[in-house]
Amino acid sequence: MKPVLIKRYANRRLYDTGHSRYITLEDLAHDIAQGRRVKVEDAKTGEDLTQRTLMQVLLTDAHAHKLEFLPEDFLHVLISLEDQSLIRLFAHYLKMTLSSFTVAQQAMAQNLELFRTMAPGPADMMSTLVGLMQGRKPGDPPTG
Repeated sequence: MKPVLIKRYANRRLYDTGHSRYITLEDLAHDIAQGRRVKVEDAKTGEDLTQRTLMQVLLTDAHAHKLEFLPEDFLHVLISLEDQSLIRLFAHYLKMTLSSFTVAQQAMAQNLELFRTMAPGPADMMSTLVGLMQGRKPGDPPTG
């Protein structure tokens, strides 16, 4: 899926080119939670600001709790890294770890779905577990 281009202006306003409207960081978070991929660029220079903007979303009051799982040691290491080769190595390690986590999460969701079809008795419970593995909240409608 091709990411939607978000333009960021000097006044820090974000413009969603896909919907032709200005959005807030919270709007951006909602769109991402719905599975939308975004790319944020400086409107004047074209510089890629995606990572910086996603970090800003995570630092808002509504999403800051999602960073609480990061151990302080991890944050200290991240802040202390100065050598570009170590930073690239660390980034590669994190990407590989995230990739492994995603594969494991997908496998778990598939196994739970298979179990649900084999043991239809507790179907509501299994649907909820599958939904949680896919990132849905209890009560959200299932995706087709």
